[in-house]
Amino acid sequence: MSATSISRIIAELINEGLVRETGQTSSGVGRQAVLLELNPSAIFTIGVEIDREIIKAAIFDFSAKSITEIHQSTAVNNSDPNEAVDQICSLILSLIEKTANEAARYCSVGIGLPGVINSDEGVSLFSAQMNWKNIQLKSLVEERLGIPVYIDNDQKVKALAEYSYGSAQNSKSTLFIGIGSGVGSVLMVNGNVFRGGSNSAGEIGHTTIDPNGILCECGRRGCLQTYIADWALIQEANKLSPTQNIDQLFEASKTESWASSIINRAVMYCGMMISNAVCMYNPDSVIVSGSLVESYPELITMIEEQCNKFVWEPYKDTFKIYSSELGGSANLIGASVLATNKYLEQ
Repeated sequence: MSATSISRIIAELINEGLVRETGQTSSGVGRQAVLLELNPSAIFTIGVEIDREIIKAAIFDFSAKSITEIHQSTAVNNSDPNEAVDQICSLILSLIEKTANEAARYCSVGIGLPGVINSDEGVSLFSAQMNWKNIQLKSLVEERLGIPVYIDNDQKVKALAEYSYGSAQNSKSTLFIGIGSGVGSVLMVNGNVFRGGSNSAGEIGHTTIDPNGILCECGRRGCLQTYIADWALIQEANKLSPTQNIDQLFEASKTESWASSIINRAVMYCGMMISNAVCMYNPDSVIVSGSLVESYPELITMIEEQCNKFVWEPYKDTFKIYSSELGGSANLIGASVLATNKYLEQ
């Protein structure tokens, strides 16, 4: 691009308030150049995370810094979608009240939630975790807030966050694996999410392992996530001993062989899942995230050991496994990045 074109574009960005001069100049021979930076207070976005038992929301500035955050524990999967929308909007309005002086600068809301999402229309087509089908989430929230809303699958927004600010920043092809209340994956190539024909690519948790296996919450039997997801591990544990949560299972695994056997089997299936995906996509990096590995980081080493057992020889040493750099914040950050990108596209 010519210097004139660049100067014109920069002038427009400064006029919009998105970019500002730092007041410093570069050193060197010849005419000194004025240095520029993003203006963090130019716009604010709101990131929202929805899971089966919790809703989180946070306000981010233009530099992706979290300004304020709020959580609410609730049985989202057992509530009417309209009730869930009311709760989402209530949290967002509470955030806005805390920074009322900046209200005019809120440009959009990004929402990440599990399931198959039509991101163009803003519809939750199917979410086993939420027990939702064809929920017009975008329009429902927009009607209440009067702010543009964009939604996407939670794993896709997490991958977007990791590519923008986390473990995948220097990767050309990243396989993102999320393990928690479900199991999902995302393939990112040169910063672009591979979405498939209906934005459904990556639902690796619903690949069939055993057609006569455990009943999955999606209604089918033998899905991969029935051997890995936290609810499935608790369900399996309760066949042998009363177990209320995943923490009890991991505590029992220190002394009880039945508990360690359940965890070791889950880790084995994680290793199989990653090695199979590596054969399909040949990524240079694999990022493993989710509530399970965030609570129990030792699982990463165990998964790596299993991958070494299963991965095909030509693919060994072609990729590295990383834990999520952003951890539990990835969904909120990614939802904010989604909202910011959509705003800039407009």
